[in-house]
Amino acid sequence: MSITFPHAVRQWTLEPQVQMGGVRPDFVLRSSQHNLPAIAIFTDGWRFHAVPANNTIADDAQKRRMLRAAGTMVLSITWADLERDANLAQGKAVSAAPPAWYDAQVISALMQQSADFGADHVEAITKGPLDFLLGWIQAPDLAGHEALGNRVPWLFAKDGAKLALDPDQDLAQAAAHLLLDTQPPALPARAATTSWWWRSGHVGVLTRARQLGAATSLESIAVLDDRPDHLGDGHRSAWEEWLRLGNVLGIRTQPTEVVALSELISGTVPLAGEVTEPGVPGLSTAWQEVVDGAASDAERRVLQGLAAIGRVPVPQLGFETPEGSPIDIAWPDLRVAADLDLDEPTRQELLDLGWTMVTAEVDALVAALAGPAGDKAGTEAHKEG
Repeated sequence: MSITFPHAVRQWTLEPQVQMGGVRPDFVLRSSQHNLPAIAIFTDGWRFHAVPANNTIADDAQKRRMLRAAGTMVLSITWADLERDANLAQGKAVSAAPPAWYDAQVISALMQQSADFGADHVEAITKGPLDFLLGWIQAPDLAGHEALGNRVPWLFAKDGAKLALDPDQDLAQAAAHLLLDTQPPALPARAATTSWWWRSGHVGVLTRARQLGAATSLESIAVLDDRPDHLGDGHRSAWEEWLRLGNVLGIRTQPTEVVALSELISGTVPLAGEVTEPGVPGLSTAWQEVVDGAASDAERRVLQGLAAIGRVPVPQLGFETPEGSPIDIAWPDLRVAADLDLDEPTRQELLDLGWTMVTAEVDALVAALAGPAGDKAGTEAHKEG
C-alpha cells in the first residue's frame, strides 16, 4: 500500500511480511524521507502469543529488542485495539480509557517543565497505536515522541513502591525478584539511588533515577510474567498492558528494556538505550569515536545499530566526493554510502562513480556491505525505500 497526501513532501509504503534480519514483522511502514525510522508493526493475537499452548512471549520480546537495537521503531496492535477503533468508526460510544498508570496532572507538570513534546504526542498513550500511526503518517515527530518517552517513567512514581537501589545493582535482575516476590542478593553498601516499582498483576515497571549533572536519566525495565502456569484469562490484560508499555517505552533514548520474566530467570538481559555516560560497553575505540561523532539523532541510531551487529566495517563520517559533496556515512573503499537525504546531484555523482547508495537502515546496510550479492540487495532496498 502506498500512502500520499496532497502537496506532501514524503510518501509512505506499508508492506506485509517483510524480512528484517532474523525477524519478520506483520507489516513495515517506511517513508521516502530516509532519516525517519521504519516502523515494524506486529498484529498480535492473544491465543497465538500468550496462552499455555502458544506461549511466544519471550521470543516476541527478543525479536522486538533486536529491531529496536537496529534503529527500527516497534508497534504492537492487539484485537482490542482494532475492535475499539472499529466501534468508533461505526459511531458506537467507546470510552478511550487511558491506562491506569496515566496521570494528566503529572503530564501537565512535565509539559510545563519542557516544551519538547505536546498534546499530540500524549495521544499515543491515551488513545492507542492506531491513532499513533495516523498521527505519525500525517506529521512524524520522532524527537517529540522520544522526549515524551524519556519522561513516561515519572508516571509510575506516584503509585509505585519507593525503593533505594544500589547504583551498581542489575536493574533487570532486581525487576525479576520484585515480580517473583523474592529477596534480591545482598550487595555492598553504596550510595543508594531513588527508584520505584509499579506493578499491576503479572506486569511491572522498575525505574531507577540517576543524576547526570543537571539532568536526570531514568533507567526503566518493563517485565511480564510468562511462566506457563501463570497464563490464562486473568493474564490477558497484563499481556495487553505489557504490549502497550512496549509501544510507549520503546521510543526512548534513555536506557530501557521490555522483557519477559523467563528471560531474566534464565540469564541477565542487558539494559539497552542511548549512552548517557562515557562510552558504550563492548564498543571498540574506532566504533565509539564514530558513534560520538554523529551529527544527528538519526545518524547516531544507525551507527549504534551497525556497531551492535559486530561484523560491519567502521564507516567514515563526512566523506567528500571529488566534487566536494559531503556524505554523512560512507565506506569509500567499498563505494557504499548511507542515503540520509542525499540531494539529486550528489546521488548522480555517486552513481557515475560506481557507488551503491543504500537507505539508511541497519539491515539494508549490512546486506550491502556483505559483498556483491549484498550490494544488489542493498540497492533494491534503496529503490523500495
